[in-house]
Amino acid sequence: MAIKLKGSCISTSSFSPFNVKFEKKKSTSYGSTIICILTESHASIHTYPEYNSCFVDLFTCGKHCSHEPFDTVLQKYLKPAIVQKRVLIRN
Repeated sequence: MAIKLKGSCISTSSFSPFNVKFEKKKSTSYGSTIICILTESHASIHTYPEYNSCFVDLFTCGKHCSHEPFDTVLQKYLKPAIVQKRVLIRN
């Protein structure tokens, strides 16, 4: 998946200067939280199977990381019936 995510700064060190750490922690409840820590950013996915839902947060810093490759790959993988997206530009 790292190759597909090239350009989103979520990749192995051979594709970008970012160090990536993936951590998946199953909570005591039914859902899971998956967190990807990047050098200057992070992404998280919170699942709620009892509601057939998940919530994704992607935070990037600087102007060299784009959320679009991450969003595209995730939507192709999950095939959601409904997508609600909000992009915030912070200065």
